[in-house]
Amino acid sequence: MNAFASGQTIQLKDVNGNVAAQLAVTTDSNNSYTTATSYHVFGGFGVSGFHYVQGFYGANPGPGPNFQASVQFTLAAPAMVAVMGMGSSQTVLTLSGLDNPIIDAPVQTAQPATEALIIAHQYLSAGTYTIQETTGDGFAGQTPQNEVDLIGVLVLSDQPNVATSANPHIQIDLSSKSTPATPDENVITTGQSIPTWGGTGGQIRISSGTGTFASVSDANNILRVPPGTTLNGTVTLETQNLGPSGAVAPLIYTPSWGDHSTSWKLINGWIPTGQSKQQAQVSLVAPTTLGVYHIIFAACWEIGGDHVASATTWGLGKDTWNDGNDIAEFNAIQISSAQLNGWATNSEMYGPDSSHSTTWYQQRYYPADAITLIVTGAGTAPSGAPTQPAKNENPKSSSGNHIPTARYLGWGVAGLAIIGMAIAVIRLVMPRRSSQRGNSSAEK
Repeated sequence: MNAFASGQTIQLKDVNGNVAAQLAVTTDSNNSYTTATSYHVFGGFGVSGFHYVQGFYGANPGPGPNFQASVQFTLAAPAMVAVMGMGSSQTVLTLSGLDNPIIDAPVQTAQPATEALIIAHQYLSAGTYTIQETTGDGFAGQTPQNEVDLIGVLVLSDQPNVATSANPHIQIDLSSKSTPATPDENVITTGQSIPTWGGTGGQIRISSGTGTFASVSDANNILRVPPGTTLNGTVTLETQNLGPSGAVAPLIYTPSWGDHSTSWKLINGWIPTGQSKQQAQVSLVAPTTLGVYHIIFAACWEIGGDHVASATTWGLGKDTWNDGNDIAEFNAIQISSAQLNGWATNSEMYGPDSSHSTTWYQQRYYPADAITLIVTGAGTAPSGAPTQPAKNENPKSSSGNHIPTARYLGWGVAGLAIIGMAIAVIRLVMPRRSSQRGNSSAEK
């Protein structure tokens, strides 16, 4: 196993001298390594929208089985912490030290021909923390001499040097850049036509804003605010409705927090066919819990805004909420598609008919876009993030390339990619349109 071609790479060898795990941090949009391993797992994520980043790691070269690696650090102010843990030649891995982590890449626990890798994140208040991974074989016949543990912790914040740690530091160089990597055939890319199948065709683009949303534009959909901030202002939307002139198309916005059935608001009960500019009067209160949230704008060929927000067809006669398809419940892939393309696929609920004895769901396209709301530590004035790459070109003229986020984690230090290898293939998603590609793997 060779080191990653780009970035600061942390390599960990087993007791036999074989490279068993690697972790790399880079601003390049692609990376590579060579290996002759029988099994390897690679995972990665990209981050943007933060001003500062620090990295620390812990390592245990073994031999196993059943051992740990940890990172202890102290935060002087609130920050988002991302964790990547790896266990070479092992299939069981658990994290401790975070009270409520969001697990972005779960371990494929005790599955044959897999290796342990986990990615998680959580917003933390000031304090001292010890994050530990504990690993185990999971299957008989594992080789303890090949087992190692490697854990990396990144601290992302709006303040410099917010974290201190006695653990080894990951030296992060934010100066290098490279051209965007060529996406594979399964990744959302630029230049796609606007889909029309499934009953909805069109596109929504955020173009500008006022008040709290003054920094929002087509190139920047990120907004950072302190907890509990009042969000008041207008958001200008460029919409394209490909439906016939007689098809009602309500336009709504909804926050990803709060009661889905009451937090949505109608912007326009019927946007016209073709291109138009719509003004959304947005009035919300940001969550009091640190984290990443979204304000989602969407339209659909339905009768009322409630049908759009709940993704329940009007013909059913009643709205169904919290069934996993509300617009407020858009997942990372849907948010990514909306912010890149101006539309996203979603399941809409339909009622019984000649082919279905009960309610059923059908995939359809929803014109949509979203603001990523990052709730950071108190005392931070509302502000926009660094300029983001432009989205696909209709209905608004734009230029520039962007990195697809589908299948990769992206948190909203711009263009920073973190990749780790331990030993099966894991590729993941979290929202942000400027997130970078990352790969990882390990040796067995």
